[in-house]
This record gives sequence, C-alpha cells and structure tokens, in this order.
Amino acid sequence: MKKILTFTLALILLLNLTLITDSTVYAKGKRFHDLKTTDWFYETVDVLTSQGLIDGYPDGTFRPNDSILVSEFITLVVRIKDKSVKNGTLIWYKPYVDRAKELGLVLDGEFDTYERNITRGEMAKIIYRALSSEEQVSSDKDLEKYKDQIKDFNTIPLNLKTYILKSYATGIMAGYPDGTFKPQNDANRAEAATMIRRLIDKNFRQIPKLVQKHEKLVVNGENLTVTNKEVIDPYYKIMEIMNNSNGYIREYKADNNNLIDIYYLPKKDSYLHEYYMNVLVYYNPQDELEKNYPYFIAVKILNEDTKKILEETLKVLYPKTYKSIYDYFVDLYENGPVENTGLEKEGKQENRRYKIYNRGYTGVEIEIGRLEN
Repeated sequence: MKKILTFTLALILLLNLTLITDSTVYAKGKRFHDLKTTDWFYETVDVLTSQGLIDGYPDGTFRPNDSILVSEFITLVVRIKDKSVKNGTLIWYKPYVDRAKELGLVLDGEFDTYERNITRGEMAKIIYRALSSEEQVSSDKDLEKYKDQIKDFNTIPLNLKTYILKSYATGIMAGYPDGTFKPQNDANRAEAATMIRRLIDKNFRQIPKLVQKHEKLVVNGENLTVTNKEVIDPYYKIMEIMNNSNGYIREYKADNNNLIDIYYLPKKDSYLHEYYMNVLVYYNPQDELEKNYPYFIAVKILNEDTKKILEETLKVLYPKTYKSIYDYFVDLYENGPVENTGLEKEGKQENRRYKIYNRGYTGVEIEIGRLEN
C-alpha cells in the first residue's frame, strides 16, 4: 500500500511539473491564438515574449495588426533597459513612463497623453535616445548619405529629421516600399516588435544599402558635359544591369555629343548590326524629342537574358508600375503583327510618358520620357 501511495504521489508531481512547464511556454507567448508560424513576424514575437519584453492579451491573442499606444511602446523600450520595473496599481504604465524620463528616453511634457497611438516619428525619437552613446555618435556627413534614400525627407519636420535618419541608417526602422518614411503614420504591434528586436540585436538589423549618387557622366574614360542631369543615375544603373548579363556590352558616345549608344551583342567579335538589344541615353538633347524622351530601348532578339535586362531597366525608371509595361512589350514582341505597324501604345506612369512601337521582324522599341513634375 505504501509503494502504491508513493507511486501515485510521484505521478501527480510529474503531471504537475508537465502542466507548469506547458503553462509557462504559453505565458511566454509562443501559442498566441491569432499567430501562425508562417507569419513574417512570428519568430520575432516568439523571441521577445520568451525574453519577457512583450506581452499578449488575457484572451490569448497578440493582435499584431493593432496600432501600438505611446504607453505600450515606452514600456517595451524601458524593459530593454530595466527589467525590474513593474506595472502600476492605478495607472499600469506610470512606472514605465517615470523610468523612461529618468533614462532620458522621454522628456517632461513631450506627450499630451500616453493613451493614444504613437507615430513613427515619435518612435524614431525614442529609439534614437535608447541607442548606446557609442551608436548615437555619428557625423552629420555620415547621416547625409542616407537622406536622399528617403523620398519624403524634405517634408519631415525639422525636429524629427536627425532621429529618423539615425533610426533608418542603423537598420532599426525601415521606410515603405515606395521609398517614403511617413513619420505621421502609426505602427502596428508586429512592426513595433520588429523595431524592438532590431534595437537589442544588431545582427537582426537591416542596414539600408547606400546608393551611390553620381555627379558626373564618364564614358570610356571621358568626362562628358551633361545638360540633362536626370539621366546620370539611371545610366549607371542600366550599365550595371547590362554588365551583369551574359552578353557582350559595347558603348559609344555619339559624334555630335548628344547621346550614349549601348549595344548588347551575343558574341565578343559580333558586328554592331548583329546586336540583340540597343539602349540610347540622351545626356545632351539637341531637340524637343530628345529632351522629352531621353531613353530609348530596342529589342531585336528577345531571349531570357534580354528579357531580364528589359525588365530591370524598366524597373529603374518605373519602380512601382514597370511590370505592366514589361508585360505589354513582351506580348507585343511574341504575339504582335509580323509587319511594321509603328506606334502601338502610349501612356504615362509614375510621371513618365512612354511610347511602344512594333517594328515587325526587327523587334519592338520603347521611348521613355523624362520625369515630369
């Protein structure tokens, strides 16, 4: 009887330990009802809840798409700095706000209320202050390199620019797909969790690739006089695309000093008339047509390589809507009339005009316009 009682007690203790372990995992947030393992933020939420930095709701949800409040974001950042802070009795977030002020994360009077949604600009300010003093030290010259990559930088309030540049340059906060930052926008809980993880884990940060801005146009060692400055950066991007292809690239400056002529050839010793693809860039336009349409692409042989060059080149000039132009161009080449029918389509996307021509047996061409205001 004593052995049976001992075994029973041992079994109960084992079951209790199992239940305690299981409930602990649940409390750490690894089983939120509204999260799937395929969610892009799942791992981040899992990591942060396991470290006790972020919580779910009493109903077992995380609500990743809900906006995050000022009080909630301050709490997340304070927990990184001081895990000893606990919820208040009357106002749960007051101890976190008080500690944030002691740590210099928040200033007195900076927020009229802590119970509204926090903006991305305000988050950048707190993130900047939370960075270590070593990370905060960055010359204006270093930060200046990134401001051209934020398309709405000139409209960002002056008192937020340094904070946003720093949070962007360190890879903690990212812009939107269209290249803007939108400091006035709210962020949701999944996005905030991602920022917090990047703040504490440098290996998780996504440092933006610094895009080199060219001031001069140099072709075959010659520094060209450029009147159409707009074409400089696209030219270098197009050349990079073509040089990374499987063909042989030759470029020439026209004798009248108005355009650069770039040829994609199938072989190293191919003659120019054997080109598969030809791109013109008018850097010193001589007439209204060259001024209004500074880019020209002709595809005589459409294969996988020239398709890729065409798509990537259109993406340089139409980063958001290139696919529709590309699809039409390819379809016209593959299924269009065999005779030269001339202009087939014209339109305007992302403030650039375009004209697509069917040249029958000699391929398809597109004229691409200047960037209009």
